Amino acid sequence: MISCEPTSPYQLTGPRVRESSDLLNPVVNGGYCVGCGVCAGVSSSPVVEMRLDDCGRFGPVSMKNALEHSTTGARVCPFSDQALSEDALAAGALRDCRLKDGKLGYYLSAYAGYVRDGQFRTQGSSGGLVSWIACELLERGLVDAVLHVKQGSGGGQPLFSYGISRNGAEVMAGAKSKYYPVELSKVLSHVRANPGRYVIVGVPCFIKAVRLLASQEAVFKNRIKFY
Repeated sequence: MISCEPTSPYQLTGPRVRESSDLLNPVVNGGYCVGCGVCAGVSSSPVVEMRLDDCGRFGPVSMKNALEHSTTGARVCPFSDQALSEDALAAGALRDCRLKDGKLGYYLSAYAGYVRDGQFRTQGSSGGLVSWIACELLERGLVDAVLHVKQGSGGGQPLFSYGISRNGAEVMAGAKSKYYPVELSKVLSHVRANPGRYVIVGVPCFIKAVRLLASQEAVFKNRIKFY
């Protein structure tokens, strides 16, 4: 039986790594890393790559100079003290919003609902709303592609991973929640290399990380249109 300690097994090793403390010490070595992979998507020339450990958790491993990556990596990490808070991100994204709740933060309005059209509800999760919105964005020509978790292709590949859908059928093939370790670095590399308009689907900490990345790099701010 494999025993997994609560602290992270990953070490950002590399030249002058002891000086690279902004991300290394409080987040990675502190066991707070959730393996979102956004720190590995910071540079067009990868400094960090995401790897699975023996317990099936993604974590960052440095490939080059960890010192050069430290500050930028910390600024896009959702659990770093060096990154903008949720309130600061929301204040920028919802500039005209005057509503704020102490627990929810900034918001325009709040609803509960489900989709009655087609098979969105029966084939999806949470009433099928996320899949329906993604399909509507594609159909109305507001985005070119959807970044979301999809089933793997087999052949020793992960059961699920982030992928790209460009039509409603592909979106629906990736519907429903997947409780499985995934990371974002590969689809972020695709966004960097391929101009277009994207919508991204993810859990809150992943979405925060991508918004942080967009606050640091204009290419992601310009290309990821919806979250």
